[in-house]
Order: sequence, then structure tokens, then C-alpha cells
Amino acid sequence: MEPITAATTDQRATPSDDVAARYGPTRGAKPSRARIVVLAAVALLVAVCFVWVSVEFSDRDARWRDVSFRSIDDDTAEATFEVFADTGTTLRCVVRAVDAELADVGRVEVDVGPVVAGAARETVVIRTLRPAVGASVGICVLLPEQLP
Repeated sequence: MEPITAATTDQRATPSDDVAARYGPTRGAKPSRARIVVLAAVALLVAVCFVWVSVEFSDRDARWRDVSFRSIDDDTAEATFEVFADTGTTLRCVVRAVDAELADVGRVEVDVGPVVAGAARETVVIRTLRPAVGASVGICVLLPEQLP
């Protein structure tokens, strides 16, 4: 063990030297080139994914629109909707009825078509477990025999 001398006791580390020794040298505010490239690549990937999802889900075989709802009694409701699809296609649509808490209280599957002039209007009667306050189309899909 070497003796302690005045020269060794005067060579104390400053707080910034301790931080640099522990965590490495501090960087300036300028981002590195690698960080910029990585961020640009991530932004490009997000944009490509967004475009792909938009195109994939906008190219549906059918579109639909709820037209009206009527509660016939506590156990029955009626819903009218329109379907827009290629002329001559037949679709299977699922219509659901909901109560005041938006819980499903009834559901019916109905085949619509063949579609004439690109659109078809359908009215369905839905048996419900409790009084319904609304109904809407959940989905409409091509029947399996019409899939490409």
C-alpha cells in the first residue's frame, strides 16, 4: 500500500468527472445520424402499415346502412337496413338488437339478395329477450358459394 501524500489528496475528482466515469460522456443535443435513420424507418413502416390496413378494409364486398328501428312489443323488434354490393350477389347479414345498456337482446341472420342495381333494402323482425331500444347490422358477407 502506498502512503498518502499531499499530491494524491489534492487530486480529487469533480462531480462531473464522477458522472462521466459512471455513465459515460454526455452527448450534445444533436441526435445521432443512426437515431435519425431508425426514426425515419419506423415512421415509414407505420405509414406503410396504415395504407395497407386502409386499402385492405375499404375493399369490402358489401357496405350497409341502418335505416330504421321499431319496437313492436317487449319481445319483438323490427329493423330496416340497406345493403350496397355488386348486382346479382347474395349476402348473409347479421342484425342485432340492443337494450338501454347496449347489451345484445336479440340477433337474426338473414340472406339478402340477389342485389338489384347495386342496392337492396331489407326489413327483419328480431325476437328479443328484453325490450330493445335499437338495432343495427353487425356484418354482411358474401355467401360461401359466391366467394372467388
